[in-house]
Amino acid sequence: MKWTETAAVQDQVAEFYGATPSNTKSCDLLRQHIGASADSDYHCGDNTFLKNIALWKTPLQECGDSRGATCTDYTVWQQKWQEVRGTK
Repeated sequence: MKWTETAAVQDQVAEFYGATPSNTKSCDLLRQHIGASADSDYHCGDNTFLKNIALWKTPLQECGDSRGATCTDYTVWQQKWQEVRGTK
């Protein structure tokens, strides 16, 4: 995990995948490789943008709050998703 957080790797991922780097030290590398548009195109160094990113969490039956075990787990979620898409 530490390796993926390095500036060089964050730069490579941003260039290849178009992802916003989480290591602001990669911004200088991005600017060198793609130009000044790195700041606007990749939100480089934009902490407000980073704070608003919601990461994926696998659905669990245990909701993690006062609702208890009333949420949909991944197996059921996956089945329902296939039904919605018409692939089942």
